[in-house]
Amino acid sequence: MHLYHDPIVSFVGTTQVVELPRLHVSGSAKVRRVRCVNYRHVIDSLRRKPRAFLYCQWQQDLLPNPPWQDLGQQLKAAVETDLAARLIVEALYLAATHNQESAIADFLQTQLQQGRLSLSRLQQQFQPQSHASMAPHIMSHRYERRSFLITANQPFSHGDTIFPDSMIALAAIDRLVHHPTIIEF
Repeated sequence: MHLYHDPIVSFVGTTQVVELPRLHVSGSAKVRRVRCVNYRHVIDSLRRKPRAFLYCQWQQDLLPNPPWQDLGQQLKAAVETDLAARLIVEALYLAATHNQESAIADFLQTQLQQGRLSLSRLQQQFQPQSHASMAPHIMSHRYERRSFLITANQPFSHGDTIFPDSMIALAAIDRLVHHPTIIEF
């Protein structure tokens, strides 16, 4: 570990693994401690228990920048606190795994303003494209050759929310509704 005036740099062997800004307390504050928490280091644990985010003492330090902090406050005011915690933690997880902090923050802000924000919509928007587009290919391959079962908590009319592309949704629904046995509860 190397301590410089501004950054703290950590190495494993000769490979740099992390660089964090070194924070300094200004003035003669009574409390001489400052924190620099990188959410990427704790997001896997938080994802398993998202309510822990609600009671975390360094909650604001976990959010990467001021727009995310504002978004966190807006989410807590707009939706139930448990749902807000799950949304924030999932958004941070997606930001960490896909390296898209600003795109995810913009998506959350837009969806929140439109009143259409949901956990499933967030996950569908930022899931890898290869997984989202596999379903129609599987359906096409098995079409009129073998049976298959699909369960969903969305009606067919909401196909565009299940699949990220409306053309993929149309193709998948076309395959599904041709000679089906549909059971609705």
